[in-house]
Amino acid sequence: MKELARHINSGLHHVGIGVFDLEATTKWYRTVLGFRKQVYETTEDSSQLGELTRGEVWQQKRRLLFHPYGGAGVELIQFLGRDPRAPRAELELGDLGISALRVKVADIERCYARWQQNGETAVTGIVEDYGGWRSFFARDNEGRLLQLVEGEDWFRKPSRKRIGGVCGALISCSSNDDGRILFEDHLGYQAPVYNEVGIFGDLLEVPGGRKQFRRIQLKQGSVRVGRFAEYFGAARFELLQEEGSQHRHARAEQVWGDPGFVYLGFEVAPLDAAAEFFVQRSYELPAFPQGVEGKRPPARFAIIRDRDRLALKLMHTRRLPLFGGRVSLPLAENNVWRRTPRRIIRWLV
Repeated sequence: MKELARHINSGLHHVGIGVFDLEATTKWYRTVLGFRKQVYETTEDSSQLGELTRGEVWQQKRRLLFHPYGGAGVELIQFLGRDPRAPRAELELGDLGISALRVKVADIERCYARWQQNGETAVTGIVEDYGGWRSFFARDNEGRLLQLVEGEDWFRKPSRKRIGGVCGALISCSSNDDGRILFEDHLGYQAPVYNEVGIFGDLLEVPGGRKQFRRIQLKQGSVRVGRFAEYFGAARFELLQEEGSQHRHARAEQVWGDPGFVYLGFEVAPLDAAAEFFVQRSYELPAFPQGVEGKRPPARFAIIRDRDRLALKLMHTRRLPLFGGRVSLPLAENNVWRRTPRRIIRWLV
């Protein structure tokens, strides 16, 4: 039997978000959450995505933003020449897919007070999850659910009022067992925080949160490897399986890039080995390994999906874009385990 391919996961690189209004959403993520660094902006057709857009080819404008204080970034995606299609029903916990992004903050009380003072939408007050981690749920400018949580680590030392980058996600799935295999066994989030069944107090005010769930929270261990592990920082993924549910696909009529949380992007190496690893385990591969458009593509990527159609974008960065992507710094291909020096990342973000 052929030995299964291996790879390393350097961390959550960014999250893809389909938006109605790219300019307004960019402004909100910059001014409210602090994603000030634009890594690149590109307009591409969707021919690389194949069945993810049901074979239709549309122009998409994409803008990748990162945070100077570390954590994963966000790629904002808007269709051009096509009206965005919202989910067919209001999303709630238990609807399959990414339910909320976890965004780290330095001081939860101060962040919550400023959030209210600035007139932003808070869904809950400050709550505590089963593991004792404090957070509050809120909405971004287009109504997507965010969970602002106390940050575990920072690339730069923050002030008490600081909001940082993305540090994980809350994911509704049909089987926590399958989700745990994906995140724990295949992506390396091998440190369970808790594994419980019940109706949870911290979720009661979130739409759909009064149901009974199987709930698992996973995180990476203290030792993380890869070029950007220090910058991406620690991430936690919460898996919610609704008990006794038919597991609604509220996003079933949407395609890749429609409004909502589209995918989770992970920095992996080697990319081809990672893609083979998932194919050997019967994951879909709707987009095989390929380069981001351009004569000197800064990265290669592949897209996989699990049986719930949760999409993961496997990234391998080959060049660090500078000055909005106009020039780039090549990275050595022969040592993907070695961390990129902090001074270089500080210069970039």
